Amino acid sequence: MSLATGPTFETFTVRHRLTGQLQAETALRVGAGSSLDAANTDQPVMRDGLGRPFLPGSSLKGALRSALEAVIRGLPASYGLSTCDLFNDFDQRDFDPERNPSQRGRPQQIQICGKPMQRPLDAEGRVDAACEVDEIVARSCTVCSLFGSPYLAGRVFFHDLPATHDLLRTEVRDGVGIDRDLGTARPKIKYDVEVVPPGSRFRLDITMENLSSQQLALIVQAIRWLDDGEVLLGGMTTRGLGRVSLHELALRTIEPQDLLLDRKPKQSTWAAARENAERALAALVDSAEAS
Repeated sequence: MSLATGPTFETFTVRHRLTGQLQAETALRVGAGSSLDAANTDQPVMRDGLGRPFLPGSSLKGALRSALEAVIRGLPASYGLSTCDLFNDFDQRDFDPERNPSQRGRPQQIQICGKPMQRPLDAEGRVDAACEVDEIVARSCTVCSLFGSPYLAGRVFFHDLPATHDLLRTEVRDGVGIDRDLGTARPKIKYDVEVVPPGSRFRLDITMENLSSQQLALIVQAIRWLDDGEVLLGGMTTRGLGRVSLHELALRTIEPQDLLLDRKPKQSTWAAARENAERALAALVDSAEAS
């Protein structure tokens, strides 16, 4: 089984669930856009239906995905890891139904990880769905196979992170627009920003379906970068915001027999998960360098 694909979803093989707490080490901001209420801050943080600040799972997913993509792009191709080709020089007009009649209705070409793919047809000239799924899975890059793409479901599910304390307080910080030519504050461009203060904690819950050992290792390493401060969350990270740490992490492994018999899943410590990830990725590197 290749690293890029792993098992698909028609058969349940294994589920991993990582739980713990995420703590803001610096102020943290995941914005909800501009406020229309003059009594509130100009730029409030995200809140749930009861008005409590929370971190959306999409923010964590995006940060980890971007970090993993950047690292993989810096590795030799011999490692067998890949990510989307953002600068492929294929002609985008081939996908435009106005310019290419074959793209109208059911398009004959789709774009997989930045590269065009001709849709397979059966003997009657219709799209062969089974063959198309197999080809999409085979062509998808390592990162899309983990996090998903427009044509492939992701294997890693990032749940929203609610605050561990229902009465979590926030802070409002002042900001001002700067004149780039003069290096001074521009008049009438003062604003304020709401942030979550350092020390705030949120409940972390990540579910991973049908990952190979190497895919799990990549996710564990990406989460380790987050804990080490190599990955920042939210906005205004260039101003010192967004550094977090992880606490009380536990990794549970659930197999089909556990679900059938309602047994407790196997649990391992975060330290053990990191060691296993390091061994799996070290074996990958050694194999690539030996070939």
